[in-house]
Amino acid sequence: MKFGLKDYQREDILDQYAKKADFLEVQGLRNKNYDFIKKYKIPIVVHAEHFSLGINPANPKIRQQNLNSINQAIKISDIAKGKKIIYHPGDLRDPGCTEEIAIEFIKNIKDKRIMLENMPDITSERLCRTPEQTKKFLSLTNKPFIFDLAHCMITANKLKIPQLTLIKQFLKLKPIHFHISGQDTKSIKDEHLALTDCDINWKEILTLYPKDAEITLEVSRDVEKTLEDLEMIREIAKSIN
Repeated sequence: MKFGLKDYQREDILDQYAKKADFLEVQGLRNKNYDFIKKYKIPIVVHAEHFSLGINPANPKIRQQNLNSINQAIKISDIAKGKKIIYHPGDLRDPGCTEEIAIEFIKNIKDKRIMLENMPDITSERLCRTPEQTKKFLSLTNKPFIFDLAHCMITANKLKIPQLTLIKQFLKLKPIHFHISGQDTKSIKDEHLALTDCDINWKEILTLYPKDAEITLEVSRDVEKTLEDLEMIREIAKSIN
């Protein structure tokens, strides 16, 4: 298994992470300069902007904004010579939003690096909350899958489904990338805690993942804790290989 660390754009933090991680993940923010990432000798995954950053592929009223955003993510990935761009499938909370609009928008992004992430069932307006919804969406957009563990756990709690059952159903969709983060296993909030600050059985989880899984730690913004998390999760991975 390979483990990556994430920061939005801070070069000083990414410099530290680049010395320890197998790869980096950066947020593809518009109007920011990412030329500095050329210096890193490890792979870089780009996470495109999403709903909280004003982006929603399901919303036709902001189509140009959505295009500008995904083009920025593609540009950053080109700079890094990256192979993966993470994208959220969309949200129906805004007036005029539909799943069909999101599918059409994403299907027309021809870059093969785009992969879609499952969303937490915090609100029923989010797309790709369940394995069934996600499978259909992936098929209609012809995109691969990134599995977010915390999002899955939240959905399981909301729907009162055993978490391991839902995790195994999502894994049948053959994700090519993974997000893990610390999470209260009973919570319906996306918490992004340190891996060491939660009650998740990490050995049980990693045992379910492919041995060649590439996993981003989406954890706290505390650099020291994040590096401790990296060391801890690597030790667990070694124990099951």
